[in-house]
Amino acid sequence: MAPSIQDEPPQGESRAPALIAVLTLGCVFANAIFFMRMYARAVLLRAFGRDDAVMAFCIFLVVALSITMGIEVQYGLGQHQSAYTDDYYVPYMKVSDEPSSFPYAAYT
Repeated sequence: MAPSIQDEPPQGESRAPALIAVLTLGCVFANAIFFMRMYARAVLLRAFGRDDAVMAFCIFLVVALSITMGIEVQYGLGQHQSAYTDDYYVPYMKVSDEPSSFPYAAYT
């Protein structure tokens, strides 16, 4: 029998550990590549330019986005929406509105 839309997801299932792992590894790799580039440009080539300053600002936004998404995990990010309680839903929505501006600022 195929599952219907009304079927509830199994309780206790959460993708939070996977989200934390992806956020952590993404930040570590992005920062490692960023700092290697900054070392090469500033120390070895002595050619630190405006594009490097923009990259520094963007890496700051990426770290800020990762931190706020980590906070969202505490309020239910990674769980099925039917598992949210009212106690967590309002703080989750407050926290989830802030990081939505970080990628747009980094992309522009």
